[in-house]
Amino acid sequence: MRKTLFLLMSVMLLFSLFKCKDEPGPIGEDSLVPPIVETKKTVNTTKVVTYEGPSILESSGLAKVWVNDTELFVYETNVNHGRVFTFSQQNIKKVPVVIFDFEGKVNVRVKLPGIQITSAKITPAAYNITPTIDGDTVSFDLEYPTGYTLEYNNQTTDVVHIFANPLEENTPDPANIPSDMIYIGPGVYKSDAIPVTSGKTVYLAGGAVVYGNIRASHVENVTIRGRGIISGDIYPRTKASEFTIPFEIRNSKNIKLEGITFLDSAGWTINAYFLDGFEINNIKIVTARANGDGISLQSCKNVLVKHSFVRSWDDALVVKNYDRGVTENIRFENITIWNDLAQSMEIGYEAYGDYIKNVVFNNITVLHNFHKPAMSIHNADDANVSDIIFNNITIEDAQMNGDNQKENYDDFLIELNILYNLEWTKSGQKRGTIDNVTFNNIVVKGGKADLNTKINGFDATHRVTNVKFNNIRYLDKDVKSASDLNATANEFTSGISYNFTKTPTGAEVYHAYNLDLKDAKVQMVNKPNVQQVGVMVPEFAIGELTKAYMGVKVTGNFTITATHGTSTAVWDDGSGDYSKEGYPVANLLNENNGLAWKAKPWTGTEGEYASINITFDEAKTIGTIRLYGDAESMFFLTQNIAVYGIRSSSTSGNFLKLTNSDNYNFTPSSGNFVDIKINPVELTAIQIRIYNKKSLASPTEAFLNQIEFYPASLSFGKAVSGTPHEDVYVINNLVDGIPTTYYEAKKGTLPAVITIDFGAAYNIKYINLFLPPLMQWEARTQIIDFLVSTDGVNFTEIIHQMSCRFDPLTGNVVEIILDNPVNCRYLRLNVVSNTSSGGESAQLSEISVYE
Repeated sequence: MRKTLFLLMSVMLLFSLFKCKDEPGPIGEDSLVPPIVETKKTVNTTKVVTYEGPSILESSGLAKVWVNDTELFVYETNVNHGRVFTFSQQNIKKVPVVIFDFEGKVNVRVKLPGIQITSAKITPAAYNITPTIDGDTVSFDLEYPTGYTLEYNNQTTDVVHIFANPLEENTPDPANIPSDMIYIGPGVYKSDAIPVTSGKTVYLAGGAVVYGNIRASHVENVTIRGRGIISGDIYPRTKASEFTIPFEIRNSKNIKLEGITFLDSAGWTINAYFLDGFEINNIKIVTARANGDGISLQSCKNVLVKHSFVRSWDDALVVKNYDRGVTENIRFENITIWNDLAQSMEIGYEAYGDYIKNVVFNNITVLHNFHKPAMSIHNADDANVSDIIFNNITIEDAQMNGDNQKENYDDFLIELNILYNLEWTKSGQKRGTIDNVTFNNIVVKGGKADLNTKINGFDATHRVTNVKFNNIRYLDKDVKSASDLNATANEFTSGISYNFTKTPTGAEVYHAYNLDLKDAKVQMVNKPNVQQVGVMVPEFAIGELTKAYMGVKVTGNFTITATHGTSTAVWDDGSGDYSKEGYPVANLLNENNGLAWKAKPWTGTEGEYASINITFDEAKTIGTIRLYGDAESMFFLTQNIAVYGIRSSSTSGNFLKLTNSDNYNFTPSSGNFVDIKINPVELTAIQIRIYNKKSLASPTEAFLNQIEFYPASLSFGKAVSGTPHEDVYVINNLVDGIPTTYYEAKKGTLPAVITIDFGAAYNIKYINLFLPPLMQWEARTQIIDFLVSTDGVNFTEIIHQMSCRFDPLTGNVVEIILDNPVNCRYLRLNVVSNTSSGGESAQLSEISVYE
């Protein structure tokens, strides 16, 4: 009784911290979870706001959607139907997404070209929406804004996500933006990290598609809101070290996130780390790639997440302890979940801190849960997890198929487990507890009848205690005993009870207002977009880059031609000079960067490319090729490029491949140039092949403004050793010539040591240190000692505890010029400290060294 009273008081305290204007529908007087206080308005007239789509994007051909006969722009995003974790994208499929705002009552019509529709339903089912089918078209009425999904023909592979927002309040005037606001208007932008500082508001207008992320640390009183989209579509996620998290705020207070749609995250979506006071309202998430968690709260306090939609390819809603932090007063309210992989509502596995307490999942609808438990607590560390409530939960389709897909022993509806996990445990042999967990008013409407529930403690001291299952209906069974839930518990548990006192109703329907329409009039507003010719880069994403020393430029009397290639061997198809009139290829060897070469229009031949062929006056040793675009361009452009060369030792005179084709980004945020690193080799000719690859950021014709050649860094590809690495951030990344891959020493191992063997003695004068040249990396300072040696045994310090400041606005480069050259074969760095907000050890992406 005392524990129950304490829990109620704690939950009420949590809600008093958030003076919210919204509440879920009425909860019974005897509910465990007090409602959020609100004053609802009454809506007498229907109002609708639609947003014109970006001019450089095409509305999806998968569906056409109208609201009150106004056609909507239909976006596409990836979803993943794979049920096993992998970085492969073989199970990814496109689905349509539409976004609009309304209040009142609207008619929605969805046409699915070429599909004969035999059945249709609109979820969540609790809204009792009855669709009408006419051939390939479904129509239905909506009375309240929320995240809806149209499912048809009794399958879940192809659906339409319909994100109906409430009408926006306090929409900013683009002509009068306040000084404390970063405004991103309609259109398509490549921003990378959007700068966030205390007291700022970031606003994304409806019709905006932003390739980028929100990233901040140690800030207060920040709001991110709007009706725009943050997309991770262009960012790679093919391995653990590749990620761009769209929302990551750390060690901060009083943060608000409202109205934004997040599509195709390249990793987690919402990553909140050590936040105190965080409110999320009306966000929409769809993920499809590895570790595509929806909302991840790590060592956070006083968090309210409400009125949102999460479709995720990993945990949808998850609470963790990281780095000895604690978690308390967390409420998830009125959330719709579609979970394609992992858990829907999860606490753990990471629980590395003293406690996790007062966590509430209330009014949650799970449309589909395909993999792991819908509700779970996995305590793989030493936290005391207590006072957890799962209340008013509806699971429409429970299709759990665990990691062992040929058996059903790990197909769980609910799992509470204290355990050691090789991958996620941080507390060594120390374990925690789970206590006072309540599952109340839960309905599982459909799915498998043989799902299990597991409750396991760890040992006699680290137990699962006081677990209550109240008023649960599992398919056609009222849960009155463990057997009704297929539940098992080991000997390290106690106080487990099953009570059935009334018929459960599951999640309450949320009504944002009282609807009392006086007439059938509709106020329609369509907000226009802007005309664009390419993906724009906002001014805030452009810094003053440091161009570090790259060695003595390779010069000579070179000859250059441009040809059209159609296969690996045929780099000149005989069609003559492949330069557009007025843009001769000779411009590329001109020092004036204002001149350009452009190719003729593409012919459409499969595998075609523009070939720039440069013959040297004598053999040259090349290590870096710098390709310049238009220095004044404000567009993000991508070209697919490979490098071929004729070695000085060649007797055939044929071009051989030096690099595989890859996408290179020409963007004002990195100076509109790219560097291509090749293994240093003596060449008599070099060839730049630019392939006809179509993407959103591809130019209509191949282009370059200038080509320069430089020697290789003395460190490129050389032997490197040092302090063991953290996770996948291996030390060889320091010498691979790729600025976006980096080395990170294992956490807690300062000072960290890095030693490079040049293979021979050189008189070094220039040392350049790099971190990834991305705005996602906040500025940091590392204190570093520099030492040299000729034998690898006896080292002499040449610089003592240099303060190395890495700032993304200047390219994250630290350039060191020694007063006098130093003869050495080995270079050693002792990284003494790092001001990174995450407490990381040494971090560097490249070390380049020149004589």
